[in-house]
Amino acid sequence: MARFQCMAAADDIRRMEKEILSHAADHGANDIALSHIRLALEELLTNIRLYAYREGPGRIVVNTGINSLREGVSPESGRAVSDNTDKCFLHLEIIDWGPAFNPLEDSAMPDLESGIDERPVGGLGVHLVRQVAASVTYARINRPPPLKGNNRLYVSIALSR
Repeated sequence: MARFQCMAAADDIRRMEKEILSHAADHGANDIALSHIRLALEELLTNIRLYAYREGPGRIVVNTGINSLREGVSPESGRAVSDNTDKCFLHLEIIDWGPAFNPLEDSAMPDLESGIDERPVGGLGVHLVRQVAASVTYARINRPPPLKGNNRLYVSIALSR
């Protein structure tokens, strides 16, 4: 597992995104997977910067893990799989210490039918992340005062398609 962290400021986030993409490439991510990872990081980390830390920059931590799937349950379909090829996934655990917010529940399904000028702002980024990821889940970890709780997003993306 690798751990990346930064302050929730635009330049720091871009630096951390590059480090995570390099880490994924070192573990075999192809160009399509790298574009999916970049999209997920840009959308989710920007949301944290804009909404979790409205009062000023706070800390973001991203833990990563990589594993292979040979036999078991496919995270993409939920069906049992058994084959002779490994499918590798990058697992991201994205942590912030902002107010409780589950973007998977609290953002409405985006309007995909209306023209761009008629659509309300918001929700499209999370929708796109769901489209490129094998799985996306959320957890709130509460801590007793004076400690702060944190939000955790878990995202898994296949390293090759």
